[in-house]
Amino acid sequence: MRAERLLVFVWMLGLCACSHMAQLTGIQSKPKDFTPIVRFVDLKIGETAQVKLANGKTATVKLLDLKSERDSVLHGIWRSTVTVEVNGEKARLLNGNYNLPQLVGGVQIDCTATGDMAPESHEDHWELKKDARLRLWPKGSRLIEKGTFTPPLQERILAGTTWYDNILMSAQGKGKFYYHSGMDTGGVEKLCPVVAATDGLVVQLGDAHLDKKDHPPIEPRYDVIYIRDDRGWYYRYSHLSSIDPGLKLGKRVRMGRRIGYLGKEGASGGWTHLHFEIKAPTPDGGYGTQNGYAYWLESYVDQYHPAVIAVAQPRRSVRVGEGVVLDGSRSWAKKQIAKYEWTLDDGTKAQGACLPHAYSVPGSHREILKVTDIDGNFAYDIMSVLVVDAQPAAPAQASRQRPRQPSVMAFYWPTLGIKPGDPVYFSSRGNGADGYDVYDFDDGTSTVRVRSNIDTAGHAENGYAMTVHHFKKPGYYFVKVSRTDAETGRRGYHMMVVPVGIKP
Repeated sequence: MRAERLLVFVWMLGLCACSHMAQLTGIQSKPKDFTPIVRFVDLKIGETAQVKLANGKTATVKLLDLKSERDSVLHGIWRSTVTVEVNGEKARLLNGNYNLPQLVGGVQIDCTATGDMAPESHEDHWELKKDARLRLWPKGSRLIEKGTFTPPLQERILAGTTWYDNILMSAQGKGKFYYHSGMDTGGVEKLCPVVAATDGLVVQLGDAHLDKKDHPPIEPRYDVIYIRDDRGWYYRYSHLSSIDPGLKLGKRVRMGRRIGYLGKEGASGGWTHLHFEIKAPTPDGGYGTQNGYAYWLESYVDQYHPAVIAVAQPRRSVRVGEGVVLDGSRSWAKKQIAKYEWTLDDGTKAQGACLPHAYSVPGSHREILKVTDIDGNFAYDIMSVLVVDAQPAAPAQASRQRPRQPSVMAFYWPTLGIKPGDPVYFSSRGNGADGYDVYDFDDGTSTVRVRSNIDTAGHAENGYAMTVHHFKKPGYYFVKVSRTDAETGRRGYHMMVVPVGIKP
């Protein structure tokens, strides 16, 4: 009897030791996969489906229409709008692009992909065979299970340049276009840590990977990590400057664990950013990219408790004299938004969530949006508008890239928790050849010149220039970085909002 008790005691000690080691290493035993809150449905125009929601209720969904709008510069689709009917109530939904779900017919619904882009995309990211892919959640439900997702960059939302799902990037020739998949978020290379957005299994670690037959979405490349979570979703982290050596292929990681640092490796186009993409099972058995912005924003709100998030995205490209709508309607607030205010780079000030505007001068324009709630809380974002000469090009002759304009890419770190006197690191890279970027820090100090793009190769160590600045007082600073193109003599600039001594 005493021997049996001793064996039980030793067995329990072993269990405790294993549990302790799992906590130390970040490795967990794999739990059974679970069904996520969200439901997906693919529909053709005129088709109706019965969708069983996570709360057991059924929603009747019909796709009524799909409308595409083309960009006058690149001639690709810059916006797709679907008209749906949910439980007898009609509504229009915009495809991807910083849009959050709407409440329609007692159901939360959004559109994560449309079939108009797939035939002319240079790559099929969505595996969508019909006209639209919709996502549905119960009324009042979270969008993703609490405590199961965190932003892969622990930075202020929209602080860096972003290219999110389904945005038109460039013409690729022969009637094809590059429509973005996933979420690109710019930052300072080698300083911005990248963390695991979820608990999950490491199925790809650079060039090493598990069997692709078991994990179809993976795409081996030296700068890429894929993690599969317990929903059966795959998460791609690309362009990493380094991968944490403690990660092990085939082992589990915990949400929030650092997995590497942001960089410009791989097919980054030479700009420093994290490419983050979610591949989820499609209704017909494949794997397609789904919009991750709604999950990112919801978990950001959980973590940092902002009162207001100003959103002036996505960026636009137009021709001289062409009207454009500066759109702040995607902004978010915990309480009601009371005011939208625009400060344009031509000195104009105006109010309204959506502001019609036309440009008479080509170049890069940055328009400041300030959003204020009913309690006086406010936040800023900046909309980028690329304006090119008025003469349109025929679609067949559209450039493979956006028309050449002087520009500069710039980022700062950290973006959260900056106190007066703290060092803030700025990095920038002007386009074209070797030249100088000029910083105006908006605090009365002298401008600073840094030499960037000394080596124009995309992955060059001396592509970006770095400078450090200390802001002495709390407040919002609109830091402007400008670059003059040696060939055209035109000046382009980038603007960043830097909050000092201010909570998210």
